[in-house]
Amino acid sequence: MKSLHRILVSFGIVACLAGVYFVMQKHVPPAKKQEEVTRKKRYSGADKQMSYLFQTKAYPDPTYLNDKWMAAWEHAQAMKRPKAYNPAARTPGGNWSQVSGLNVGRVLTVAIDPNNSNKIFAGSASGGIWKSENAGGNWSYVNVGLPVLGVPAIAFHPTNSNIIIAGTGEVYRSDTSNIGFNVWKARGSYGIGIIRSTDGGNTWTQVLYKSYSNLFGVQRLVFDPNNSNTVYACTTHGLFKSTDAGATWSTTPMLDGKYVSDVLIRRGSSNTIVAAVGNLTNTGKGIYKTTNGGSSWTHVTGTGFPSVFHGFVRLAAHPTNADVIFASVGMGVTTTNNHRSYTDNELYKSSNFGSNWTVKNNSLHANFQHWFAHAIAVNPGNGNKIILGGVKLYRYTDGTGSSGSVENIHGSLHDDIHDVVFDPNNSNILYVACDGGVYRTTNINGANAGDVVFQTRNSGLEIAQFYASLGVSKLTANRFIGGLQDNGVWAYNNGSWSKRLGGDGGPSAIAPNSDNTVLASNDALTVNRSTGGVTGSFSTRLGSWAFVADDRTAFMAPIAFAPSDPSIAYAASDNLHRSTSGGNTWTNGTYSSANRYIEAQYKTAVTLAVSPTNPNKVYVSLSPFSQRVDNKLNVTGGPTLRKTTNADAATPTWTTVSGGLPNHFIMDIAIKPNNDDSIMVALGGYGDSHIWLSGDGGATWVNRGIGLPDVPFNAIVFDPVHPTVVYAGSDLGIYVSPDLGLHWFDFNDGFSDATMVFDLQITADNRIVAATHGKGLMIGDLADISSLPVNIISFTGARKNSYNELRWKVTDEHNVARYEIERRVDNGTFVKVGQVTALNNTGIHTYTFDDNIANVAGTNFYYRLKIVDIDNSYEYSSVVLLKVHRPGKFEILGNPITAGSSMRLTLPAPQTVTFRLFDMKGRLIKVNKVSASAGANTYSFNMFGMLATGQYVVEAITPDERFTKRIVKH
Repeated sequence: MKSLHRILVSFGIVACLAGVYFVMQKHVPPAKKQEEVTRKKRYSGADKQMSYLFQTKAYPDPTYLNDKWMAAWEHAQAMKRPKAYNPAARTPGGNWSQVSGLNVGRVLTVAIDPNNSNKIFAGSASGGIWKSENAGGNWSYVNVGLPVLGVPAIAFHPTNSNIIIAGTGEVYRSDTSNIGFNVWKARGSYGIGIIRSTDGGNTWTQVLYKSYSNLFGVQRLVFDPNNSNTVYACTTHGLFKSTDAGATWSTTPMLDGKYVSDVLIRRGSSNTIVAAVGNLTNTGKGIYKTTNGGSSWTHVTGTGFPSVFHGFVRLAAHPTNADVIFASVGMGVTTTNNHRSYTDNELYKSSNFGSNWTVKNNSLHANFQHWFAHAIAVNPGNGNKIILGGVKLYRYTDGTGSSGSVENIHGSLHDDIHDVVFDPNNSNILYVACDGGVYRTTNINGANAGDVVFQTRNSGLEIAQFYASLGVSKLTANRFIGGLQDNGVWAYNNGSWSKRLGGDGGPSAIAPNSDNTVLASNDALTVNRSTGGVTGSFSTRLGSWAFVADDRTAFMAPIAFAPSDPSIAYAASDNLHRSTSGGNTWTNGTYSSANRYIEAQYKTAVTLAVSPTNPNKVYVSLSPFSQRVDNKLNVTGGPTLRKTTNADAATPTWTTVSGGLPNHFIMDIAIKPNNDDSIMVALGGYGDSHIWLSGDGGATWVNRGIGLPDVPFNAIVFDPVHPTVVYAGSDLGIYVSPDLGLHWFDFNDGFSDATMVFDLQITADNRIVAATHGKGLMIGDLADISSLPVNIISFTGARKNSYNELRWKVTDEHNVARYEIERRVDNGTFVKVGQVTALNNTGIHTYTFDDNIANVAGTNFYYRLKIVDIDNSYEYSSVVLLKVHRPGKFEILGNPITAGSSMRLTLPAPQTVTFRLFDMKGRLIKVNKVSASAGANTYSFNMFGMLATGQYVVEAITPDERFTKRIVKH
């Protein structure tokens, strides 16, 4: 059985963030009613999802994730199959198609073409960019050809609608210092900077990419209303500027504040700008203003703007009075007995473009989403009418002074508002981007709140964020049930979707011997059961541990039926919970008496798998982290895999079987149907192989992920027809191996761009279904494995003096004509660099090839073998990556130094560089850290300030090298 890839509870969210959702319930109300109930009683759960996305990928090294993501993308692209091939001799690519109709999911932003109100772009949370040509009537995916997931910002050029820019990376936290594991919270997803289209969104290029230790995300993109060639990007690492409509960007931020959330440029004066800075625990939070185009900035303090607030700020301008602006401020939180209350007004107004501020009453709207989801827009037809979004949506009427009135117009809208946008050509039409997708009203100016009616505009918007495990019928084709982030539990039956539970949906399972018995879960160990199938009525059978013990369970606790005895079911927290009645009643389910730990208290389960032949043999992987009541962390050792063969005992005996595995979270476990000691696991994180095989129940492990991209893997499953065929799901789609991981092939035909796959299951009619986190549910055909012309035992490479040595060991060659060696350098394409004639031996033989690269520029050298048969059909091997160190060069341009002297640092690739200045006694005077590009980078000595006469030593330190130069100042 598959299981949830949610690691635990959040990695210590800051004190202003609550940790749980649901109070304990005896029965689960119907979907809509339950959602209303739970939302009234829970606090923000977005921190759990954000932390989940971060920690599964970051542990144990959370630095430079975006760089690692891009490197993995390059490797994944190198594994793509050619367009021309012989289908009879190749592993097919998946033939994936959408299980369509589940049009729910989180949307972060909406952008409307100012010259055509029917043309709208939407940025999703982890499903990329979507486009509508009929005002949101239906949507289609925008294939940008890059690994884009979360898109919080999209902007049309004001006068040329063919130019569109988009900012990537849903990130809510940017810290300036590492304070241990408690800094790993509310991070979010990968970003690749800013991308741009000049043909209306048909093709895209990457125009801004920044390499930082922390995740780099883009919150807002804003064109200057006075000069459409100038555009600003609000990012986690400052405010960046472009003066050519987004084609190129400044290399350093013009405002180096941490987490710039919004910016406004005054109409009529491009030099006058205000920016909002900070989120969560960032220092220096608030409003910053410049009147000289950004040459200098003033932190606006003591002028009515709050000195303390816990979230971020969004800004909006009055449509006719250029001096009037408004701010939506994620305000304070009061904690009493573990319960938090939100009482402060959150709308502020300035009549002198940000120099002074007045708080507006009746304006509590961001609520517990102060750090995550709130928005503001001023009606372009009436500057006194303001739309405020937070947990709910409100219409606010501005009065004199601090007065104002508010109307709740939320209606049937989904909670958690990220963006509100007026139609630029009709001020009576408003679009809302929220955790339920896109909504639209054509009567935002209705006389009464009840006149404002919103309709969903989600047709074709396939952006659902599934969690593992997906419940799949073993008896009936096309019958599934699964849980979604913030969108409940949904069932697919007879070609249609229906919502079964509200809240945050989680792991689900269908009994293998009967479609009538179904388990579906919510967060905090809430397990619900139906005896009427996936469309039946659910009741809670294992109660929530929220508020009382949610530091002892994952955000989403794994569940599974025993394949050989479906009356037995399991769930896991830091204890193993067992049912002998098909999930109706459970042992060990009360937190106050649950003390039979799988390994240790607070060490929470990540995933579990039950033997296909022995219902008492269970494998469980564990996380070392859980969140305490005080929002700090319990930290217990490292990730482990545990096994018991007597799960039916009052106190099961557990054995650790993860010795020899890399130090990463074990995200999924697959057990061979005919041998429950033959298991494969999928690992998260970066820096090590991600697929491992054991034939002795975990006593020893063999690396079977060689050749795969270095990216987190989340799912693994055996082919039921061909037990040596294995499918593995990752943050970059799916790969298939015909021989238990010795060789891997791309299996992503039908997938679009980057797709995070969280679960893989085999259907009753022997197809394969993929639960994605951001692109809904996909279904495809199993691989039609044909005989390879040769068995490649290994393919490796080694860096020599002036050449790269390639070596491959083969056996059982049949009718192979030759091996062609293909090379790709950095971001280039594969080209043939040589070939070796095949010997067609039946035994084992080793081939070698030396590739002279003395005159080939580049750092990353990718190699693959093209195995050409005598009939000219061919196969590709896995890809070998060899990194070539190219030394840098550090020069002082003018020494003794003068006002015109500078330093030149030439690097082989973009890197972070630390400059340090010492006096001749070895005392450190000044440190500067910069992001340097490939090639020559010139820096003025002004970075160290005014230097007194004397001698100094300057150091330039990169991740690979240290340069030292002595300088003299007269």
